[in-house]
Amino acid sequence: MNTVSSKEQSVERARWITEHSETVRVRRVFNGLEVEQLSMPWTVILYNGGYPICGAFLISRPPNMHID
Repeated sequence: MNTVSSKEQSVERARWITEHSETVRVRRVFNGLEVEQLSMPWTVILYNGGYPICGAFLISRPPNMHID
């Protein structure tokens, strides 16, 4: 019996991605074509039980360009 909930699996998946984001190359694909870095907004997909349930785009600025 699997005692890990879908929420716990999603949190664990997000934690792994965060911890490995510097070592894992993320492909940038838009409309089936690979695009240049920073030329398209960043995309986020939330999964629940292996199924996508929500998505979002970061369109204001690249996530590494913060204003203090």
